[in-house]
Amino acid sequence: MIKLYGIAVSRTARPMWALEELGLPYQLETVDFRKGEHKQQEYLTLNPMGRIPALQDGDVFMTESLAITLYIAQRYGTGKLWPADEPSRARVLQWSLWAATEPEPVAYAMLKETNKKSDDQDIRALNASNANIKPLMDYLSIYLSQTPHLLGEAFSLADLNVAVVLDYASPRSKFDLSPWPSVAKWHEACHNRNAYQKLNQLRAAVPAV
Repeated sequence: MIKLYGIAVSRTARPMWALEELGLPYQLETVDFRKGEHKQQEYLTLNPMGRIPALQDGDVFMTESLAITLYIAQRYGTGKLWPADEPSRARVLQWSLWAATEPEPVAYAMLKETNKKSDDQDIRALNASNANIKPLMDYLSIYLSQTPHLLGEAFSLADLNVAVVLDYASPRSKFDLSPWPSVAKWHEACHNRNAYQKLNQLRAAVPAV
């Protein structure tokens, strides 16, 4: 059985969403970063970087949340999360790397600034992050104004990997997507999927520290 190391209120949620979309059985091995468990020797023997999530599937052991989702989709989700045709698979890779390199650093900065106290310096930093993400939303809206999903009619891993990154910006840091109605509609549709709703239930079950 697939083992996933981490906790639902972290980037571990990304491969959890992929696993739930495909209905795959998996075992969540709780590694709670809030308690420093990712830096304990037991986990460091598995992943010397001390980062979550990590995945073990037979002889395969890997880290990096978006890479894990790509592995899951390619191995288990052909025709579902992973498209059957080569051009569409190439676009999944494109969007996944775009999500990691373009919006994620900006969206994560927005989340961190939102969680700080609201002094003048924090507000200026948040405003700067907002300004940085706007051209990225302009780019995303070009595609989503033409089709309901990034690859066309069907939801794919491209949508999942971009949507989980944008979760840092909206709604968690209360970034308003309304200036980009096609993006807002797509993001809401991603959140309304049964697998994402199951993921939210798993998040809600995580005890507070």
